[in-house]
Amino acid sequence: MTQQGTSGDCAPVPEVVRRYRAYLCAKIHVTPDTTVDADQAVVRVSIDDAVLVLAFRCSGKNEWSLRSAEVQRGTQTAAFARGQLARATAVLLGR
Repeated sequence: MTQQGTSGDCAPVPEVVRRYRAYLCAKIHVTPDTTVDADQAVVRVSIDDAVLVLAFRCSGKNEWSLRSAEVQRGTQTAAFARGQLARATAVLLGR
């Protein structure tokens, strides 16, 4: 995990980011890369030629939320809404 700076209002390692990271680790059996920079965090995991990217943002008062989830494979990108992490994980794994 990488921390590139933190804001006074946001935790250095947001709990919600840790939970999503743990979920991915358990489902995919690969440790995701995590970057936290001020009020933004990104969790990224690669399998073969596909990458799942989860972007988080702190809206203040330490309230972190998932802002986007995308699976990138070559030149194609599939975007997923909140609540579709299981589907995004399946796409990442080629299912």
